Amino acid sequence: MAGETNRLLELAREIDPEADARETDVLVSTGEQVTIALLTMALHKLKVPARSFTGGRSEY
Repeated sequence: MAGETNRLLELAREIDPEADARETDVLVSTGEQVTIALLTMALHKLKVPARSFTGGRSEY
């Protein structure tokens, strides 16, 4: 999945070269969501109990 963040940023620049920083952050954070889901799946395969959370959904 190398290069996905750069691909997303390029798409954003095509739409608006001066896109709002908040929306750019939301766009880039989608990669983090993919990572936490894949990591949780890998842990489940190893029989390790795990659950994925985004920052806003954590209990801390």
